[in-house]
Amino acid sequence: MRILCVLFFILIGSINAEKKHVVLVAGTHHYTPQTTLLEFSKKLELAGYSTEVISTEWDPEKDERGLPGLEALKKADVAILFLRFLKIDDLQLKPLMDYVKSGKPVLAMRTTSHAFYYPEGHEQEKLNHGFGLDIMGTKFFLHMKGTADNTLKLKEHPIVADSKDKFKSYGTLYRVDIPKSAKVITEGYTKTKPRVHNNIFGEHIIKAEEFAPTLWTWNNKFGGKTVGTTFGHKKDFLDDNITQILINSVNWLSQK
Repeated sequence: MRILCVLFFILIGSINAEKKHVVLVAGTHHYTPQTTLLEFSKKLELAGYSTEVISTEWDPEKDERGLPGLEALKKADVAILFLRFLKIDDLQLKPLMDYVKSGKPVLAMRTTSHAFYYPEGHEQEKLNHGFGLDIMGTKFFLHMKGTADNTLKLKEHPIVADSKDKFKSYGTLYRVDIPKSAKVITEGYTKTKPRVHNNIFGEHIIKAEEFAPTLWTWNNKFGGKTVGTTFGHKKDFLDDNITQILINSVNWLSQK
């Protein structure tokens, strides 16, 4: 009996060791990823992954304590990044940059296009646009109003296996400018009021009908497999179709 128990625990340990480890980083409280990523991590565990969520009680984009715990990325096979306007110090920044520069896979969500907002003249100011461009494939420009209607553009891709051909996402449509080498998996559409809009990112001409990629794959600047997406509204995580697309994204990223 004792031998059987030992063999059982060895088997369980072996199974756990084979699980891919996903680290989910809630680097803002905007869109409440500190809650939605926690719930999503439970679905990933049901799908066969081990997970760890990095989040804080305070909003890390507005609190000088920043975002501790990023050392957990050292153990990650896949990182899910939901970052916004961070000004974290070099000690916190290093494990994040070490991870992405290692070429490991990344699922970069919504506001990660504007992950940092260091003040002018800061030694890390280049990350304000550069992180989004290098890791996600786009910087931030602006967002529209209302929800977005999505269409599959690459139906044969495993990320959208069994997905609806057309579906709604609940966050506003982001304007993005992704590399030509990226593959657009889903495209969003919205109607809006034509206008000229000015923000800290420049002047933007908005048309009556706007189209933009909402999920794409890419090899980022450091060679890492990347899924970039502007999904991430809290209602997106309640939508079975979108949630499955995100799980499929992790599946695709975790494969060599």
